[in-house]
Amino acid sequence: MQEAMLHAAATALQLVASGRITARGTLGSALKPAPYRHVYDGDQPSPHGPSPHHNAWQEAMAEVEAAITLARTDRDTARQLLALLTIGCRTLDRFEEERAYLFDIGIPATSFPAPATSAASTSPDAASHIHGSTHPPAETANPSAERPKN
Repeated sequence: MQEAMLHAAATALQLVASGRITARGTLGSALKPAPYRHVYDGDQPSPHGPSPHHNAWQEAMAEVEAAITLARTDRDTARQLLALLTIGCRTLDRFEEERAYLFDIGIPATSFPAPATSAASTSPDAASHIHGSTHPPAETANPSAERPKN
């Protein structure tokens, strides 16, 4: 009996796949091939020169290079780059990796605060992100007071 049911189901699937019968019911659409959907081919290269998007990318890369060059001599720019690169860092290790990257591209270590304080001074809420919390520390008048339970 089970073999006959499996054979009938397989035959039905073959008939649906070949289009000889139409699958119905709540799961019938799962047995049908997906309809053709055109996928955008993308922008074609212009015979008249590079596209505006290509120029925008080149301009953005030139701005990044200019910012890096300026950061090598300007402490404020270096700190802004550090803040930009570490805005999403959730751990101190990740923060230090980004900081080391800036050293590797020629930005002097003297442009940044000492490692222990650089995470907190780059962004007002960076210290809470580094320790895994997205909430600022609670301020209490009495540090020994018991914190409310959630």
